[in-house]
Amino acid sequence: MNCLIRSTDWLMRNPLCSTFISLLTLIFFTIFLRVIITPNSTLSPLGVDYSKHSIEGKAELRAYYSGTALCISSALYMKSIDESTKLLLIKTLLWGFASGRVVGYIVDGRNDLGADGIFIVEVIGGAAASLLRGR
Repeated sequence: MNCLIRSTDWLMRNPLCSTFISLLTLIFFTIFLRVIITPNSTLSPLGVDYSKHSIEGKAELRAYYSGTALCISSALYMKSIDESTKLLLIKTLLWGFASGRVVGYIVDGRNDLGADGIFIVEVIGGAAASLLRGR
């Protein structure tokens, strides 16, 4: 228990943790707004042609991407959630996204679109959250 308390105290005093969390809060909130306002321009670099989906498909894409981004940005913004938990949320989300891409690459193959860059950012972000959290 003492290690956890010391670890949490360190996180609360570490400006790198606060900056990392604040940056990701802003990024995910920006993703939320972009998917709501301009879904095609947001999703097309990822290989998703929004305009070719049915109305139901468009609603599903907009709902999933914007809902996920709003949920994580809201949780990261909340003062009642400690930084260790916020880093766990970031770590879980980004490693989950990266894992989904790896499975997709294995099952479906790779393409030459911009998703590889997103994958690299997810891995770096997940690793940074893991290192900052310390477990």
